[in-house]
Amino acid sequence: MNREPQNKNLGRFPSPLTKTIIVDWYDGPTSGFFQEVEPVEDWAFRLISWSKSRRVRLFALARLPVGSFAKALDILERYSTPRWPVWVISSNVDGVSNATIDQLILSGESPTQVTAVDGDNNVIATADLSESDANRALGDASRIDEHGFMEPAEVSYWFSLLGIKDKLES
Repeated sequence: MNREPQNKNLGRFPSPLTKTIIVDWYDGPTSGFFQEVEPVEDWAFRLISWSKSRRVRLFALARLPVGSFAKALDILERYSTPRWPVWVISSNVDGVSNATIDQLILSGESPTQVTAVDGDNNVIATADLSESDANRALGDASRIDEHGFMEPAEVSYWFSLLGIKDKLES
């Protein structure tokens, strides 16, 4: 099914999430897990774009199989004690555990939403993704430069989709 995205420019509101695990970091979160409480759903998030200052970050969100968040928690608690609402994992996780965490993140559905978050962790916009946008969010090497950054046209596309192109310079 190819549907038009439902853009929701929300202004600013604090994140409703009570438990987030950040497993990768580059000047801010780049991937991880979160759990919604009602109904209980496990999700993965992955950075797909950011503003020029990296203050506004765009994340693709993918629903995970039930129990994925608990599995990640079980693995990562071996390395440090959880700190809620946001637990940032240190870099001392071994290779086997890292591979398992990566598999958990990839075990979900295709991304169903894209969300913009500012540097204070406020959600500023969200949109449902069409099938073609979900595939686009998964990314391909042709849109990533040698430093691991998206081409400017891709960055502009995501900010336009969310109706926040004015935030691209922030």
